[in-house]
Amino acid sequence: MGRRGVTEEEAFAAAQALLEAGQEPSVRLIQERTGGSYSTITRHFDNWRAQRGDQAPAQLPDMPDNVMAALRQVWATAARTAQEGMSAERDALEAARREMEQRKTEMVEEIDRLEKELEEAKRQLWEERTGKAKVEEEARKLQVENVRLGEQVQAAERRADEFKEQAEGFHKQVVELARPSEPKARPGRTSKAQKPEPS
Repeated sequence: MGRRGVTEEEAFAAAQALLEAGQEPSVRLIQERTGGSYSTITRHFDNWRAQRGDQAPAQLPDMPDNVMAALRQVWATAARTAQEGMSAERDALEAARREMEQRKTEMVEEIDRLEKELEEAKRQLWEERTGKAKVEEEARKLQVENVRLGEQVQAAERRADEFKEQAEGFHKQVVELARPSEPKARPGRTSKAQKPEPS
């Protein structure tokens, strides 16, 4: 025996009762309440929705169990693939993080090395400048000493010239003192040594 025909008023009343009960009306739920055929309920349900101004597409029928099982399998496969992809992505991110940490450590070590080299260069430069300053100070002292010695040499040369002049004066005096004095001739008498020249 076929299903009895369900009027539009009965389908509308069932949809309204579902709304008042806090349920969203559907072809299946209305069919359960009225017992009408699927095609009839679908037609009445579309009219009810049109009168309500609901432009949403008509309610789809419930999915068969075999289709639902296939979709669950597809969904499980997709979820497993996604989890595997996420796991691979997590592994890649972890590897990248470790690499970044390694590079950070190497950069810190390189910065420490460069800072030590800079400090050593500063120390050497300071020592060179200090040594240069000492050499320059010694050179200035030597220049002053050379000037002083030059003045002493000039003074010694002047004194030597003075001693030379004094020595020459003393020599002249000694020569004058050592020269014998000549006797003076008396007037009117000839020396014995002198003979008259022949006429």
